Amino acid sequence: MRVDAYAWMRFIPPSGTRMLDNLPPRLRGHLNAETRYARDVLGPLEPAARWFRERLAAVCLSFELAVRDLSRHPAACVAARP
Repeated sequence: MRVDAYAWMRFIPPSGTRMLDNLPPRLRGHLNAETRYARDVLGPLEPAARWFRERLAAVCLSFELAVRDLSRHPAACVAARP
């Protein structure tokens, strides 16, 4: 027999949609505590995460622009290969 220590978290309201405001108080409190913990632990990483997201967005945009430009000039695709 397997005991599920998290069975108490299985709550499906009559509407079928779980929202914080329709959860049982114990479950809502647990999820709020987990959210606070995650913010406390991950909060100091936010500047680095923001920097990474900005760099990734810049690379994606420059890649998208390059692909769009190359698609207008198919011969450049061959020349652009390393």
